[in-house]
Amino acid sequence: MISEYMMEFGYTSEEVDIVLDSLKHRKYRDDMIYKKIKDFNDYFLGLGFSIEDIIKISVKCPYIYSNSMDGIINKSNYLFEIGYNISDLRKIAIGFPSIYVLGVDTVNCRIREFINLGFSKTKIIQMIRLHPNILGYDIILIKNHINNIMKLGYSYEEVMKMTKNNPQLFGLGIDTIVNRIDGFIRLGYSYNDIIKMGLKHSQIYGYTNEDIECKINFLVGLGFSYNDVINMTKKFSVIFSYSIISMNEKINNLLNLGYKKEDILLMIKIHSQILSYSIDSILKRFDDLSLLGYSHDEIINMTVKLPSLFGFSIDNIRVKKEFYDSIGLGDVLVIDSKQIIQSIDVSYARYRFYQKMGINISMNNYKRLFIGQIEFKKKYGKDNKQLVELYGYDTSKLNNDNIKIRNI
Repeated sequence: MISEYMMEFGYTSEEVDIVLDSLKHRKYRDDMIYKKIKDFNDYFLGLGFSIEDIIKISVKCPYIYSNSMDGIINKSNYLFEIGYNISDLRKIAIGFPSIYVLGVDTVNCRIREFINLGFSKTKIIQMIRLHPNILGYDIILIKNHINNIMKLGYSYEEVMKMTKNNPQLFGLGIDTIVNRIDGFIRLGYSYNDIIKMGLKHSQIYGYTNEDIECKINFLVGLGFSYNDVINMTKKFSVIFSYSIISMNEKINNLLNLGYKKEDILLMIKIHSQILSYSIDSILKRFDDLSLLGYSHDEIINMTVKLPSLFGFSIDNIRVKKEFYDSIGLGDVLVIDSKQIIQSIDVSYARYRFYQKMGINISMNNYKRLFIGQIEFKKKYGKDNKQLVELYGYDTSKLNNDNIKIRNI
């Protein structure tokens, strides 16, 4: 009866054997085993779990069926109470089904142990959401692992930061991390480069040497020099997390929008984060900029020169465009897009400062508005902070004082 029920539910014969062998060792009667399995499955189906989810959980941790249903329900309710939702519960149950075997007191004890290491309770909840298995790690082993990572050249605070963002790091053996460092060194990275990369994106220690080398060869095959790839991945090692299929799709999407391949490579070289943007967000930025009056070709020109423009707030761009249009420098954002990086407060303050000096800023000399702060202070004796304090930016001031506003 039990086997037939489980096969009808969706288990394979091998999975049925795994679950039943575990339960029969505990000497449960067949009718009790049937009731435990059916009640468990019905409960999680009621929560919205799929049949595949339930099979994964029970095969990974077959002795989960030995728990009473009251204990399982209480554990779910406890997880809801500390801040998890149904989606989180599903991820936790699949990732670490043994949590349903641990007592609530045990879970609370694990959380307190992490708090004693320096993590906040809120952060621990987030870490469990990312990597539920940390609840199964022995605190002594975790402390030893932290010390071993520190010996690589990280401070305690840096290890805390790395594991907050990537709790899977606790599950990587130190030998694996050292092996990954050796692999990066063989590829041409310096030890210090690797330590810095790990601080920004500690997931690099979980990638295989073969996968890393494959990604590098792919990027070289696109047309980047080997040194370009090394420099790009030093600054943005998240590239190693992208699949080759995904990167090819991003490049093809940009080609379809009208970018030339050489321009796309330049954009990736300047701002590798462009590989993280979805095509929907890129298309949305095209629409937003079109509404501001820019043509398709102008948007391509602007983003080739400043690919990080895809990550700017559209409100930020709109305010700057309105200001530059009002003083006759509307073309600046098209022909010299990188100047949009300068804050509106500084641009406004410098414009006012030049006005007071009797200097008219136009498209012929607009670069005076954007010279570096050191050069500006050396020449005029004031830094950006002082200027902003003198001429605080306020859109209501655009029509006052001596600023000439042009109709747009």
